[in-house]
Amino acid sequence: MSMIDSRKYKPYIELIIVTVCITIIYLILRDFKLSELLPIDEGKAMDRFISDFIVSGTETDRGFFAVCQYNIQNMVIYLLSRITGNGIIGGNIYYILTFFAISFSSYWLLTKVGVSHTVSVFGAVLLSILPYHTDRGVAQVITSSFFMVPVIIGICYDIYFAEKEQKAGQRINRIYLIVLFMLPWIDINLTFMTAILIVMLCLQRHQKGTTCLSVVYGLPMLIDALIIYFVANVENKNNLTETVEKAKEEGLRILDFIMPVRRHIYDRFFNLRYDYDVAFGANGESGLNTLGFLLSVCFVMGILVLLFGKKGNTLVKWLSWINIVVILFANISGFGLLVEYAGIHVIFWNRMGIFIIVGSAAIMGIYADQIKTILQNKTNKVMCNITFAFVAIVAILDVLLRHAPV
Repeated sequence: MSMIDSRKYKPYIELIIVTVCITIIYLILRDFKLSELLPIDEGKAMDRFISDFIVSGTETDRGFFAVCQYNIQNMVIYLLSRITGNGIIGGNIYYILTFFAISFSSYWLLTKVGVSHTVSVFGAVLLSILPYHTDRGVAQVITSSFFMVPVIIGICYDIYFAEKEQKAGQRINRIYLIVLFMLPWIDINLTFMTAILIVMLCLQRHQKGTTCLSVVYGLPMLIDALIIYFVANVENKNNLTETVEKAKEEGLRILDFIMPVRRHIYDRFFNLRYDYDVAFGANGESGLNTLGFLLSVCFVMGILVLLFGKKGNTLVKWLSWINIVVILFANISGFGLLVEYAGIHVIFWNRMGIFIIVGSAAIMGIYADQIKTILQNKTNKVMCNITFAFVAIVAILDVLLRHAPV
């Protein structure tokens, strides 16, 4: 019995150990102190909850839910802050925990789509230290909802790709139903992008059973999201013109994904990133979607396979189709502006790039396993593993090592 349990939990123990090691290395490089807010890029805006509750310690009589902006992440930070007696410590503890949440949810997705354990551990840990997560830090901790995106894509995988047509009533997963219903309480903006994905994937599949499932899963989630959105914004009076302009400014830039990280340790990449930021006015939020070299290659490969690969991997094509949908809606002046005109103000559409980041990691895992199998059949297994270990280390250092900010 103990042997069975050991085999069952060993992969997750290994995942925890690797995540702990990489997280500690990251915190050391950032000169982390538990009693100080994690260093952030100068001039970066803070979430209202972080600036009001953690930084200024403002007390209000608006009530627990209103103060936490009807967001579960903020509620957890609030409670941790009360337990520790310090808002900064509470925020930092939660932020550290998000490394593990991202790692575990990413590992779940990668293994679900058939990626091997070793490659899944690498991909999961790499995702947890990408700029989308680390460069936003505690200041924009709302984007640590990153951990929900692998779950969303995994649910869509089961509904729209893996499952064969059958009666909808036989395929309803109650856990999925609960997760999607709770999504608006974790990240309202990701919820609206998820609703768009459900509609687009449903139209692509165009089967009666799948359409019924889409309604069962998506409608309660959307109704819940709209209620929370309007309750949370009852005091806000948005100017449509300003909101649309802001949405254009904060839309996706496709080049952001394949550019090197800011302050890259390698001077040539450092200068390339700097020149790009200056030439295209890519400041602030822009640049946080950087994939790193390895995932950038896989992102581009996936798009090429979708467009030109007649016999390409169907799962890679499906994941790339999701990437295309996100680009069409979230790109600067994309279809997402129609959502803005409809009165739902997502505004920060570039944050939807997280779907592309996670999808690209899944594509990387699929191709990594294929290449690994080919190499193991043609060369020494030990040398093959050493080669993959080297690539993994370089990929992690590519996004982890930076010049100190000046």
